[in-house]
Amino acid sequence: MNNFVTIHKFTYIHELFVLRSLLDVNDIEYQILDELTAQTIPYISNAYGGIRLQVREKDAERALELLIEKGFIEEEKEEAPSKFYIFIDDFTMKIPGLNKLKWEARVLIIASIITLLDAIALLYLNPILF
Repeated sequence: MNNFVTIHKFTYIHELFVLRSLLDVNDIEYQILDELTAQTIPYISNAYGGIRLQVREKDAERALELLIEKGFIEEEKEEAPSKFYIFIDDFTMKIPGLNKLKWEARVLIIASIITLLDAIALLYLNPILF
């Protein structure tokens, strides 16, 4: 229960300055990983996963609530499906045989058919290739 867990990742070190004070005031023990790497080579921060803020496992929920409350991070919301997703789902659910497959498989099949038709059109309708 005393293990540290990552609760958030940051790109730049300046994002942590005020946050440190907030965690200290609320008696939340924390550690910051890859802080010096980000200071030394800031332009590759995201390549190695960013600066990781870790707190004790027992304090993780309280720390996340505090970060959300003070506006350091946004609360994760479930996104509504996109118009593309809804269109493809409605279209493929009407095709017998496809309606029993997962959404990803239906999209892959439709994309493959479109690619095949495009290739056929390029071969037979383009006289330059012959």
